[in-house]
Amino acid sequence: MKRILLSFVTGLLVFSAMNAQEEPKLVVKPSGRILMDAGVFSAQHSNDQLKSGVGIPDMRVGVGFTYGQWKGKIDMGYASGKVNLKDVWMQYDFSKEQFIRGGYFIHQYGLQSCTSSSFKESMEEPSCNQVFNNNRMVGLMYEDNEVSMLETRLQVKF
Repeated sequence: MKRILLSFVTGLLVFSAMNAQEEPKLVVKPSGRILMDAGVFSAQHSNDQLKSGVGIPDMRVGVGFTYGQWKGKIDMGYASGKVNLKDVWMQYDFSKEQFIRGGYFIHQYGLQSCTSSSFKESMEEPSCNQVFNNNRMVGLMYEDNEVSMLETRLQVKF
């Protein structure tokens, strides 16, 4: 009797563990960066015009989140004495290769635009990016990166 009861409880635990679906968790990650310039100058003469100082040409503060197949990002920047929104978007992942994104962001055109500035091949954007790619805009973007195709994008800009 103990064996049957132990087998039944073990089977029930295994069955419930197999059928348990994990509830997606909300993961929030803060992000930010500060670009600073500093200079220290030693004046040898009384009429030198160079002065020591520190400048902050660009500063970013933001937050990104994931919840199951949903992703999002809110990013604000401070540059030239002004605070503006840089990226505000929501994204739904159909699979690892396909997603749809909507909001205010840079619509990618070409491989040079879809990477961070630290991974760029060259210092300057290609001229085709300057012609076809605008800065941040409100819109929708569907992206398909399957192995059978190089890349498929459908973009609607508002």
